[in-house]
Amino acid sequence: MELGPEEVFQVLGKTSLSKQDRIFWRRVTAVFKTRNLFIAIIILMPFVGIFDHDLWGPDEPRVAETGREFLDAGNSLAAPRLNREPFLEQPPLYYWTLALSYKFFGGHNDVTARIPSIFFSLLTLAATYLFVKKLYGTDLAIRSLVVLSLLAVFYSAGHECITDSSLVFFVTLSMYFLHTALQSEGRKKLSFYILYYVAAAAAVMSKGFVGLAFSVAFFVSWIAWTRDWKEILRAQPWLGAVIVGAVVGIWIYFLGCLLYTSPSPRDLSTSRMPSSA
Repeated sequence: MELGPEEVFQVLGKTSLSKQDRIFWRRVTAVFKTRNLFIAIIILMPFVGIFDHDLWGPDEPRVAETGREFLDAGNSLAAPRLNREPFLEQPPLYYWTLALSYKFFGGHNDVTARIPSIFFSLLTLAATYLFVKKLYGTDLAIRSLVVLSLLAVFYSAGHECITDSSLVFFVTLSMYFLHTALQSEGRKKLSFYILYYVAAAAAVMSKGFVGLAFSVAFFVSWIAWTRDWKEILRAQPWLGAVIVGAVVGIWIYFLGCLLYTSPSPRDLSTSRMPSSA
């Protein structure tokens, strides 16, 4: 049974409704219904259409298998592999999340292969909401999420087993932290710059240096637009170079140790073949 304005206001202790009360009720119910509809669209869109088809080639099967091979005994987390051979087309961050999805959500199948993309899409929506809310308020933030969730490119990235979804999230997150840092002062400014650099490093670990290019381009564009050259010193870009360099450098170090000290499965199989002599 749906409660009308009279029943609701009676609960609140009012026996009669004024004109202002009725106007207030209409506005509240309109906002409530609109926001609920928007929120339902936002939450449901990432889950629409992920259960009704197999992995689409050529990218999805290749990425899904690369993530699965992390679970094979003896494989290092430093080097993504495909058909037991090192596959270094992309850094491993997205493949790590695939391996976790397989481990905790029922093994290697079409749905678990797409869970990381859904996860990163929801995080992107959350980061976008925080960003737009800070700039323009809650109403426009919710409407922005509806527009974003209905975009064909965003929908596709969030429904396919590809690395783009993690890249989009970390680039969006870096934008949010950068804007917050630019609007802050003192230690708070430096803290958000550090978070900006960490998000940029994660973007690099998602899809290579294109993630860093996007993150740096935002800062360079801001400086060129405002001509606030002192902000470069306040941002301490050398600290960003250390953070990004450390994250990527540690991965490259372990990757190099693995590749230069361990023979490939193909070499092992060749060495075990009997000689023709």
